[in-house]
Amino acid sequence: MFGLVAMCLSLRLVCRAQGGAPATSRSAPPDLGVRGTARHRDPSAAAGVTDGVDDATSRRLYDAGMDSRDTSRIEEFIKGLGQEELLYLNRLIVERLKLLSQARSTVAMARFNIGEMVRFDAGDGRTITGRIIRLNKKTISILTHDHQRWNVAPVFLERAKDE
Repeated sequence: MFGLVAMCLSLRLVCRAQGGAPATSRSAPPDLGVRGTARHRDPSAAAGVTDGVDDATSRRLYDAGMDSRDTSRIEEFIKGLGQEELLYLNRLIVERLKLLSQARSTVAMARFNIGEMVRFDAGDGRTITGRIIRLNKKTISILTHDHQRWNVAPVFLERAKDE
């Protein structure tokens, strides 16, 4: 949690060092809802209850050491950022999401080896069985008994018994 706050606090300095727009004093933007329309704040928000965060997300943030005051501070900090700073923060978030996705894909891919028999549903009700011939970056290449080649995401594959 503190790493995120430190990153947010140093964001303006990094953005300025990279040629971003200097921070200026500006009035706080209106509180925007999910679809970009202004919404009225709940009085409980002033008491530290985060508006717009579901219970599951609140539990995950609490388990990670963040409470509603921390998320409120981060929300307020983000609302005060300029366009250049938001674009920089967006780029950091997108890179992190790609890294997490790649890690999940690598874990799913590691379950299989070349030469193993696997099966998957073709989408039209058929179950296709074949042997793994190659592990690609995002998919696994499978060769069926009738010499068809399929590229399938590893999350759709199950081990099949050798025939």
